[in-house]
Amino acid sequence: ERSGAVGVASFDGDGWSRYGPEHGLPVETRWVIAVPVATEDGVFVATGAGVYQLGGERWTRVLPVEEQALPAEPPASLAGVRDVRASGGFLWAWGESEIWRYTEGAWEFYAPTSEAPWDIAYDGATLWAISGGLVYLDDGEWHKPSRSPALAWRIDADANTGILWASTGDELYRLDGEAMTNVGFPSNWPPQSGGDSYGHVGDIVVGTDDRVWAAGFYGYTPSLGSVAAYDDESGSWEIVRLGQNDELMPAAALAVAPDGGVWVMLSDWPKDWMESTAPSPGWALAYRDPTTGDWTVYDEDLPDAHPLAMAATNDGVWLAQGSALAEGTQPIDGVFHFDGATWTHHPSDEVRGLAAASDGTVWYITETGVLRQVER
Repeated sequence: ERSGAVGVASFDGDGWSRYGPEHGLPVETRWVIAVPVATEDGVFVATGAGVYQLGGERWTRVLPVEEQALPAEPPASLAGVRDVRASGGFLWAWGESEIWRYTEGAWEFYAPTSEAPWDIAYDGATLWAISGGLVYLDDGEWHKPSRSPALAWRIDADANTGILWASTGDELYRLDGEAMTNVGFPSNWPPQSGGDSYGHVGDIVVGTDDRVWAAGFYGYTPSLGSVAAYDDESGSWEIVRLGQNDELMPAAALAVAPDGGVWVMLSDWPKDWMESTAPSPGWALAYRDPTTGDWTVYDEDLPDAHPLAMAATNDGVWLAQGSALAEGTQPIDGVFHFDGATWTHHPSDEVRGLAAASDGTVWYITETGVLRQVER
C-alpha cells in the first residue's frame, strides 16, 4: 500500500488482517516490492530489507539483503507532513496517513492513521491522538477510551507516570488508566467575564517535575496571570503573572527544555487582530530557571516579526512563524534561536511547525510540508 499504513494484508472471506512492523515486518514495509506469494512452505513477501516468511502472526526474515539506512527525513505522504511535536521523550511527525517517530538519530514509521491528528502525546507505553475525539493506539488499531473528555483539543503525557493530560480549553483532565479526573483550572483563570473578554487555555505541556503548565491565552484582558502550573502531587495550582513594561500579557505558547527550563511566549494580541487594519501584536519571552524557579522576561531586541511556533533545548529557545499569522504581522523567514543573550537566525523557507528532540536536534516543517533539521 502506498501510504505504508498496512504493509501486507490478507482476506479470509470474512474480514481483513493487516501486518506491519508490529508483526515483525521491517520499518521499510512501505517498500514492499512484490505481491505476497503462497506456497506449500508458507507465505512470503519481498521488501526493501529482504524476503520475509509468515509464521502464525509473526514475520521472519529468511533472505536478507544489504541493509540500507533509513533516510534522514521521512518521505512526505500525499498530503505532506502536517505537524511535529515532542512528547514522552520522543519526537513525532505526522501527515494524512502516517505517524513517524524520531529515535536514536533516525526517523521510523510508527503507525498508520486515517487522517492527520490534531495533536499527539506519548505516555511511555501508549500513543494518544486527537482525531475525531481522543483515541489511543493498540496493536496497530485506533480505539476510543471508555472515558474521555469531550472536545479535547490539546494533550500531553508524562512518560514516567503514564498519566495523560487533556485540555478542552476550559477544563483540564487527568487520565490514569481507566480513571479520569477533572482537575479544572484555577478559579476565574483564565477570566471569562463575557462580552469582549473571554477565557481560553491555548497550550498545555508536562514539565520535568510532575507539573503541568498551562498557557492562559485570553485575548487582551490578562487580569489574573499569564500561565498556571498544576502540581500533581499536592493537587494545587500556582498562577504566574508575566508581561513587559509592567503590563500583564497573555501566553500564546509553552515549551519545556530537557533540563526543566520553561519558556513562555507572551503575546499582546490586539482586540481587532482579525481585521486587516490591526496593528502587529507585541510579544515577549519569559524563562523560568529550573534550579532557582526565578522568572526572567525578555522584551528587548526581539525579531520584528511575531512568531507562533516555539521549541526548547537546554541551550535556549527556538522560534518560527508557525501555522497561522495574524493580520498585520510579517512572515518570518526561517528559524530564530535565543540562548538568553544572543539571537541567531537560521534562514530557510517559511516554517509552519517546529519541535526539538531530546538529543538537542531541532526539526521544522516548511510551508510545502517538508520536514527538515535545523543545521547548527
